[in-house]
Amino acid sequence: MQVLFGDDIYPKELTIFNNGQSNHVIVLPASATEIEQKAALKLQYYLREMSGTELKIVPENKTGYAHNIYIGKCNNTKKLNIDFLALGKDGFSLNTLGNDLFISGGNGKGVLFGVYGFLERLGCRRYSTDIEVIPKNNHIKIPGLNITEIPVFEYRETLMPDASNSDYAEWHKLHHRSERGNDWGMWVHTFDDLIPPERYFDTHPEYFSLNNGVRSAKTQLCLSNPNVLDLVILQLKELIAENPRATYWSVSQNDTYGPCECLGCKKVDNQYGGVPSGSLIHFVNQIAERFPTKIISTLAYQYSRRAPAGIKPADNVNIVLCTIELNRSRPIKTDPGSLSFVKDISDWKKLTNNILIWDYIVQFRNYLDPFPNLHVLQPNIQFFLDSGVNMMFEQGSNRSLSEFHELRCYIMTKLLWNPDMDVDAVMNDFLNG
Repeated sequence: MQVLFGDDIYPKELTIFNNGQSNHVIVLPASATEIEQKAALKLQYYLREMSGTELKIVPENKTGYAHNIYIGKCNNTKKLNIDFLALGKDGFSLNTLGNDLFISGGNGKGVLFGVYGFLERLGCRRYSTDIEVIPKNNHIKIPGLNITEIPVFEYRETLMPDASNSDYAEWHKLHHRSERGNDWGMWVHTFDDLIPPERYFDTHPEYFSLNNGVRSAKTQLCLSNPNVLDLVILQLKELIAENPRATYWSVSQNDTYGPCECLGCKKVDNQYGGVPSGSLIHFVNQIAERFPTKIISTLAYQYSRRAPAGIKPADNVNIVLCTIELNRSRPIKTDPGSLSFVKDISDWKKLTNNILIWDYIVQFRNYLDPFPNLHVLQPNIQFFLDSGVNMMFEQGSNRSLSEFHELRCYIMTKLLWNPDMDVDAVMNDFLNG
């Protein structure tokens, strides 16, 4: 998180409630967006629960009040000269000026995240889906504010039980899986979906990987076969027509091994560094060329994790780089067993800026077994940030309960917003809450 403190030009303390009484109203733009309306309602609810008094929500063109809490892009916000472009989608600003409080945000969910950030400053907490803290306080006074927070990761998703709840995800400024469902037309391991072996293998085994001299329906596709390319393009055309709003479309290996070993695929691999990612990127780039307004995503996973040489992913190709082989109990940057991954992420970063890290923060053998890796979460997040990554997907136990899953999820959500936050302070806050 980039935290920007301006000059102390708005130092005046602001009293919002005094013994349960307030002169403030919540002000929305005359044509408020859905997110601005939701942000106002959430602020109204939590302030009422804290103080016992409900503030009115009024449109800006019908207010004549002298004490206002402005939500979103109100006309009066212009006097602050906020750089909304710099806020991106999710950044927000908290400002006081005279008797007024301004909560502003980017063009995504920034203003809603700003409301939740403000409420946390008042002592509210969302420790889990079921545990929420709303302190009772009928005298709410805030210091002068001139603060901007901008997340350093453009995409932040955590696959944990609590994070599957949309309210929890929004409170912690995460992307919820439902948003991924809107933005992604297909999501990883898609070869079988694009060319189903039950439909094609019997009549066209040459569409599938040659492994140890035998074509296999249970591994991957033959990426040097021009008919495979044509079929994938045709299938994508149909799928995109059905879901034109989706931006990302994954063309990626199945969740197994077995890259094609035919002469054609080997020739392409050898042309681009002698690694299977060579034929993969060559294949995906051709698809990306046919769909210039979409982003074609593919995996750098297991056998395809090493970056190719002599070829770059197209500008509209996204690389999902996975850490599945690594020791999750040690920081990646300093773990001798992870040196190859450190090289891989560096090599991919030289080829593209469009990288999503798929990281793993639990062990899969038994979710309830003790797995003391809380100490590696921060150094790993900082390593990914220092490596130039701006999209993070943290795979935990999904909707299954796991050891310390509430605490692990809570810490991870805070780190994805602010990789430099005080982990001990956050952990103590959680444990004492």
